[in-house]
Amino acid sequence: MLRLITGWRKWQWGSFMTKYLQASGNMLNNTAGISLFEVVY
Repeated sequence: MLRLITGWRKWQWGSFMTKYLQASGNMLNNTAGISLFEVVY
């Protein structure tokens, strides 16, 4: 039972980190896109 809980927590943490990294990547892409747009404009 304890191993199952530990596995669940690891999976939850991995899921959280994936979402966090995706959000950060999207934010960076948006920032880069805006900067590029300003330079081109």
